[in-house]
Amino acid sequence: MSLLKKLVLVTLAVFVLLSSLLLYVQTRHGFRHVVVPLVAKLTGARLEVRDGWLSLLGALEVDGFVYEDMASGISFDAERLTLRATPWSFIEDGVPRIDELELKRANLHIIHRPGPAGEAAREPVGKPVRLPDAEPGGTFVLLPVAVERARFDDVTVTVDEGHRRITGHVSAELNHLGPGRAGNVALQAGFRLEPGDGTPDLSGTIDLALSVKVGSEGTPITWNGSNRALVRTGRGSLESTNPDVLTFEQTLTGEYEHAAQNIRVGSNVAIRRAGAQLGTVKLKAAMEGAKRPAVTDASLTMTGVTGDTLNLWLDKPADTD
Repeated sequence: MSLLKKLVLVTLAVFVLLSSLLLYVQTRHGFRHVVVPLVAKLTGARLEVRDGWLSLLGALEVDGFVYEDMASGISFDAERLTLRATPWSFIEDGVPRIDELELKRANLHIIHRPGPAGEAAREPVGKPVRLPDAEPGGTFVLLPVAVERARFDDVTVTVDEGHRRITGHVSAELNHLGPGRAGNVALQAGFRLEPGDGTPDLSGTIDLALSVKVGSEGTPITWNGSNRALVRTGRGSLESTNPDVLTFEQTLTGEYEHAAQNIRVGSNVAIRRAGAQLGTVKLKAAMEGAKRPAVTDASLTMTGVTGDTLNLWLDKPADTD
């Protein structure tokens, strides 16, 4: 057999082998027994799935997903994760595109372990500290990706730091976000802060609706919307009619220009308790980040806010002197 025929046969055998391997890893069996162990080996974390499959054409489905990294203190599990993407979308649209992302019944647990006490004080007192120079383009980083549809259903996030714990239960929807798109974000969340130092817990809910418009080059980004937050100390009902609950009715507007590193935000907040008006707060802020040093201009206007109102906000008794 000539050398040329041997090379052709070897090339054909390698091609058949690689094609078979690529087809196999896209099966459910290959996903569980090749892809998952390989990712676990590369990350050094515990990784398990009950079922799932991966398509090189841009699809991923995982059921019973478990990720645990003891070194970083991060663990994550999800009942179901679904991803549909278009790998060649960067050719058509100039950016990668996620057509559908769905996460159901997930739990993210983060354990924050602070460094040894006094570690930050080892530098000699009075030694000058040099901050790193800002890179060209500023400190804000844009993610050049488009999201057509994303759903997060019943996601719980827990952060532990010593005796302190923060827990949030989140559901969210994202639609048509990315360069050259006008979309929206809807977020509903409940949270609880447990200080662990004897002070009362702080709990509340958030209901955010935001419209977002992005320029064709990924900038400028403009947004406007509303948010309704209910907050209380201690445990109990979070109804707006409850006198222990503060209600914050907020409107939000803003614009961010990446090239000039300019950001402008505005917010109006009306505070109520059991239907009674406690005051309003208006905030306007602008920053020109491209200048050195950065120029920031902010104004805060409080209307109808008295000392007694502040005491009500802080849940303190009014001064009787």
